[in-house]
Amino acid sequence: MDRRALLHALGAAGATGLAALAGCTDRSGSGSPTPTAPPSDAPTDPPGSPTGTPPGDAPSGAAVRWAVPLGGPARHPPTVADGTLYAAGGTNARGTPPRDDPVGPDESQSLFALDPGNGSERWRYESPAAMQSAPVVVDGAPHVVTGWSNGYTGVDTRVVRVDDGDRVWTTGSRSRFLSILGHADGTVFVGTHDDAIGVSGESLFAVGPDGDDRWSRDAGDALDGTVHDGTLYVDYGDQRLVAFDTADGAERWATDLGTPGRLAVYGDTLYLDRQTETEDGDYPLVAVDARTGEERWAYAADVDRFVATGAVEADGTVYVTEYDGSLFALDPADGTERWRYTAASAAREAPRVHDGTVYLPAGGELHAVDAATGEARWRESVAGHVWSALPSDAGVVVRGRTGGDRSTLRGLAPDGTERWAHTFATHPSRPAIDGLRAYVGTESGYVVALGA
Repeated sequence: MDRRALLHALGAAGATGLAALAGCTDRSGSGSPTPTAPPSDAPTDPPGSPTGTPPGDAPSGAAVRWAVPLGGPARHPPTVADGTLYAAGGTNARGTPPRDDPVGPDESQSLFALDPGNGSERWRYESPAAMQSAPVVVDGAPHVVTGWSNGYTGVDTRVVRVDDGDRVWTTGSRSRFLSILGHADGTVFVGTHDDAIGVSGESLFAVGPDGDDRWSRDAGDALDGTVHDGTLYVDYGDQRLVAFDTADGAERWATDLGTPGRLAVYGDTLYLDRQTETEDGDYPLVAVDARTGEERWAYAADVDRFVATGAVEADGTVYVTEYDGSLFALDPADGTERWRYTAASAAREAPRVHDGTVYLPAGGELHAVDAATGEARWRESVAGHVWSALPSDAGVVVRGRTGGDRSTLRGLAPDGTERWAHTFATHPSRPAIDGLRAYVGTESGYVVALGA
């Protein structure tokens, strides 16, 4: 049994792979970026007015600072950058999906730029297609994936750069899902994938600041990536990690040792959750040289079937979570254990570290642990399962999921005191945070700001 199958058997959220419903062989899309002029048919709606009418009432409560209707679902997480909140969703009358294939959603959507303080609209870009990604801001300009989906692959998908509400450029059409994997010096790195996850049959490409095609190469299903010091690291569907030169796309190394719980480079090291079982029945944490892909050390604690679920490095220490609820502090040089902390429930997410505190989501509790000693500082119960914890200088925003579709977000001070809380009847998007203020999109078509 491999690690992914084990996590599925244990009930870990998101541990199962996607069913292989279609092959990875279609190459009908050109992929060549095409700079274009802004659309001539500018939106006729007055500024600040949604194109459609969202169903249901606006979210309300003591923690709701404002709620802005977009006119249709806002499923993607908002993005806060440089004093602007970007949100993708709503509906507009600019385009409809092709009818020769069962695709969705049913209507084209827009990208909105909002004032994070009061939600007022600064501008909008009305796309002739649906929004397929959260906005990614590069050099002050949001980039989004637009197009359609037939359930197993993308249809007429493109990356679009928008500036002040105008389309600056768009890549060529592709019949694939697209992921914006990272960016460096104004260049955006994009990967293709479909639902038949594998290590071949897809492509990576780089798009320059002016929409020019920098390079393109064959690849696997690229679901996640990051850029560090001239290298693009790409996760092929939790099956292989590959490093590429950002200048020309040349492959530097590849490893099947494991995949990262959260793809990030710490100095010259990557930390991977091994995907195959050892002779002892463990799934260790593996430290890999980011320059060569070679294993430096592996760590598995003396527990029954150790399963690493994520790791981060901060201030000279590696913090790793284990599925059964333990948190371990390790020496990054050789993996020597410094201390351990045990929670009562499963820890399915990587920890977060901020200002000397490690935040450990475990079951229905958030644990705040002293990063130097491993001593508990406080713990706070959250209705249902703690899905994520996002710390900042102002405190930590906690997202919990209860039975059915209900979700609760809470803002906690650095000492664990609750500053605000709000429960949604249906799951909102992942939150974007700015201090202790959280921004989410809802299925009912609102962007909502939460805070004290």
